[in-house]
Amino acid sequence: MKRPSQTSCPRRSTGFLAPLLVPALLLAPAATLCAQVLDQVKIGLGEGGFSATYGVNDRFGSGVAALGDLDGDGVGDLAVSKAYTFENAGPADSGVVWILFMNADGTVRSQQPIGTGLGGFGGALLYEDGFGDSLAALGDVDGDGVTDIAVGATGDVVAYGGFNRGAVWIIFLNADGTAKAWNKIAEDTGGFVGTFGSGTQFGSAVCSIGDTDNDGVPDIAVGAPGNSDVLKAGSVWLLRLNADGTVKAQHQISELGEMSGLLGDYDNFGSAVCDLGDFDGDGVRDLAVGAVGTESPVLHTPTGAVWLLFLHADLTVKSVLKLNETTGLQGALETSDGFGSSIANLGDISGDGVTDLAVGASKYNGPLPTPPARGAVFLIYLMADGTVGLHETIALGEGGFFQNLPAQADFGAAIAFPGDADGDGSADIFVGSPGNFVHTGYAWLIFLRTYAWASLGGGVAGGAGALMLTGVGTLQGGTPMTLSMQGGKANAPMTLFVGPSNLSAPFKGGTLVPLPVWLIPASTNALGEATFAATWPAGIPAGQQVFLQCWMKDPAGPAGFAASNGLMGTQP
Repeated sequence: MKRPSQTSCPRRSTGFLAPLLVPALLLAPAATLCAQVLDQVKIGLGEGGFSATYGVNDRFGSGVAALGDLDGDGVGDLAVSKAYTFENAGPADSGVVWILFMNADGTVRSQQPIGTGLGGFGGALLYEDGFGDSLAALGDVDGDGVTDIAVGATGDVVAYGGFNRGAVWIIFLNADGTAKAWNKIAEDTGGFVGTFGSGTQFGSAVCSIGDTDNDGVPDIAVGAPGNSDVLKAGSVWLLRLNADGTVKAQHQISELGEMSGLLGDYDNFGSAVCDLGDFDGDGVRDLAVGAVGTESPVLHTPTGAVWLLFLHADLTVKSVLKLNETTGLQGALETSDGFGSSIANLGDISGDGVTDLAVGASKYNGPLPTPPARGAVFLIYLMADGTVGLHETIALGEGGFFQNLPAQADFGAAIAFPGDADGDGSADIFVGSPGNFVHTGYAWLIFLRTYAWASLGGGVAGGAGALMLTGVGTLQGGTPMTLSMQGGKANAPMTLFVGPSNLSAPFKGGTLVPLPVWLIPASTNALGEATFAATWPAGIPAGQQVFLQCWMKDPAGPAGFAASNGLMGTQP
C-alpha cells in the first residue's frame, strides 16, 4: 500500500485528525522542528557549474563529503565521487573523487579529480575497485592545516583473490585539492590486522569519529555490511589512526560481539556510519549505523533501520537503540526502502538541545505509484532518549522537492552536512543520487528552510512518559499547519489549551503555560497520539504570539493529570 501524499512535515501522528477552527489565532510548535526544501542546485554532467564529462554507469554521487573552506576563499567546499568510471587513465571502473571548489550560490567554481593518474594520486587502483563507494572528510589527520579525506573502495581484493573484500584509502590533501600523500587500509595492509571474506565490502561506509584517544589524530569508523559472521549480517570497524593514516588500534562491532542476538541474515549492518558526538553525555563519542536489510517488526519485510550505539571509552558498545517503526517511525517505512543507506549528523537543527540526523532511504518508493525506487532523505529529529520525535521526508513531491528523479535514481545513497551553505541561517544538505539517469548520477546541494518555534517547557509526565507537543507551519496566512501530540495515554480524552498570552502559572502539579481562551477537546489514538490540522488564518498582525498546551487526566501524574510542553509561535 502506498503512502498518502504529505504536504506537512511531521508524520509521527497518524491517528485522530480534527479541524482547529479558532477565531484569529491557532498554531505554534516546538523549537525549529521543521525544515523543507527552499531551493537546490543540481551538480553533475553539464549542471551546476560542473564542467567535466562522464557517462552511463559511472555513478556520480556514490559518495559526498563537506570539506569546509579548503581553499580559504570564505566558501565551504565539497567532494563527490564516481565509484565506477571509464574516463581516467587507470583500469575501467576503478573510480574517481572530485574536489569541488564552490561559489557562494552553490554552483561549482572549479573541480579537481583524484584517481589513477589524476590529481597527484599514485595509489594502485584495479578494475572495479569502486574507489569512491564512500567518502568522508576527516579533519586534519597529518597536522598540516588542510582537511584530509577517507575514500572507500569496496571492490578491492588485495592479494587474497575473491571479490569485493574492500579497502579504505586515507588521502592527505593539498589546499588545491590534489593528493599530497595516501595510505591504504585493507586486509593485513596499512596497520590493519586480519582478513575478510569475499563480499565483505569493507569501506561501504566511512566517517570520522573524532579523536577518541586524545592523540591529536582523528579516528574513523568503517562499515562492512557484507560481513558474514551471520550471513551478511554486517559489521563496523572502529579504527584509531596514526598521523600517517595507518591503523594504530582496531575494534570490530558485529553479531559475534556486542551485537549478539540483535542482527539477522542480510541485515547489512554497516551500510552507513555516522559520528553522533557525545549523545548521551557520558564524555564518550557515540555512533549511528545503518542496516538497510533489517526486517520491519510491523511489515515483516526488509525496510531498513538505524542503530544508535552508545560507546565506552575503549570503543566497545555500552548500549544500543534501534530506530524503526517501534521508536518513532510508525507508517514511514515500506518494503525495500533501504532506510539507513546513508546518515549525516545535522547537529541540533531543531533547537531542542538534541542532535538531529539526515538518513537516506535510496530505494524509497514514495506516494506515487510509478516509477519506483527514486529514493529519499528523512530528516530525523531525535529526542533526548534517542527515539524519534518527528520525521519528515525529502523526495520527489515531498518536503518541497519537486525536481526530476527518474526510477532507480538512488537519491539519498550518500548525504553530507555542509552547515549553512547559503548563509540564510538554516541548515543545508548535500545529497548523492548515483542512479540518476541510467546510473550516470548527480549530486544535489539542497538549501533548507527551517521554521523557528519556541518550546516553553512546563510539561507533566504521565504513565506513558513525557507528552511532547510539536507542530508545523509557516504561519503565513492561508497556509496549512499541523499540530501533533505524542506520549499520552492510549484512546483517552485530552484538551488542547490555546491562548494569546503566556500565563505560566502552577497547575495540577505542573505549569499551565497558555492563558486559556479556547479549550479544544480531542482524543488520543491507540498509540497515545493526536494530530490536529487546519489552515492558518489571514490577517494576523506581525509579531502576534499564540501559546498552546495539551492536558489530560492520568492517575500516574502528580495530581492526577499529565501535560505536554507549552509551545509559542510568533506571526512573521
